[in-house]
Amino acid sequence: INGKVGYIDKTGKVVINPQFDSIMPFSEGLAAVKVGGKWGFVDKAGKYVIDPQFESAHDFADGLAPVLVGGRLGYIDQRGKFVVNPQYWSGHQFSEGYAGFSSDSKTWGFIDTTGRVVVPAKFGVDTPVVSTSGVGPFSEGLAMVLTEGGWGFIDPTGKQVVSPQFGRAGG
Repeated sequence: INGKVGYIDKTGKVVINPQFDSIMPFSEGLAAVKVGGKWGFVDKAGKYVIDPQFESAHDFADGLAPVLVGGRLGYIDQRGKFVVNPQYWSGHQFSEGYAGFSSDSKTWGFIDTTGRVVVPAKFGVDTPVVSTSGVGPFSEGLAMVLTEGGWGFIDPTGKQVVSPQFGRAGG
């Protein structure tokens, strides 16, 4: 309505009036919303839990959401407190307690929900043809990783479980 968006329930009834420039789906009870060029988070009543202050924001997963501040990505908890300070070029949502990260856009690794690097950034292929993350999310204890040999799978310790050999992989 007038260029603004809000939320409806399963029956189509408006539950949060159109007032946002852009919205994300609810995840773990909160939704990222954009107003005036900044992203924040609202609860299911439409009340701001975390005021708009981020350049970008994504869904909560494992209690944390990736947000961009000053061109760097970090992770906040549901109160808006940084658990992992903004320091990465890019990063993924958490899955099974781990999130892929990149400090330089070329190599990717994994951190845990405390921000500790559990798998150093060593995955990815530096080529102008491939514009992709060098890692995928953990699913059933494995994550896909890209090397010069192709896609393979590792466990949370970084141990190779399926050797890199595939041109494409999915998690």
